Amino acid sequence: QQMAQHLTTQESESLCGIASAVTVLNSLPIPSIPIDPKYKPYPYFTQDSLLNDTCVLKIHNPNFGSTRSQLAQILATCFQVQVQNISATLNFDHFKNILVHALSTQNIRVIVNFYRKDLEESGAGHFSPVAAYDQISETVLVLDVARYKYPPLWITIHDLWSAILRRDPADPSDQRRGLLLISPLSTS
Repeated sequence: QQMAQHLTTQESESLCGIASAVTVLNSLPIPSIPIDPKYKPYPYFTQDSLLNDTCVLKIHNPNFGSTRSQLAQILATCFQVQVQNISATLNFDHFKNILVHALSTQNIRVIVNFYRKDLEESGAGHFSPVAAYDQISETVLVLDVARYKYPPLWITIHDLWSAILRRDPADPSDQRRGLLLISPLSTS
């Protein structure tokens, strides 16, 4: 519910990572939210506010998509959040435990980097937030930021795991896709 009200539609095909970051950042209780001129005087992250942030521009070229490592670096370096960058090298049970724990914890958000074709969708690599877990059906709710193309989707955890196993050819380190777990920095 927290993320659904902040779901952002990506403004171009290459901005799924940025749109996912905006969705997650707006749903978390974090300080120092920028004030985008469009919504002044209200603090609210937008794709424009991220793409015009000098810290983000040092990491991300707005003409290209992000790798999982780049998106993790943007979130951890430029904003006051903690990021756990998890590669899909883990087995299914470990993946499921991490995902279910994160989705049942109040201030942890999940962004998944998956391969669309493994879910029988058009396109290739994609980022979207994951908002909920249903224990009975063993499914998770992926809030697709390409809302002009796909609605939110309940997908089995196993199918999502399969879709993150593929390597990301855009990543120079040839990493597999995976998850980002995002939470506010601890205040202790």
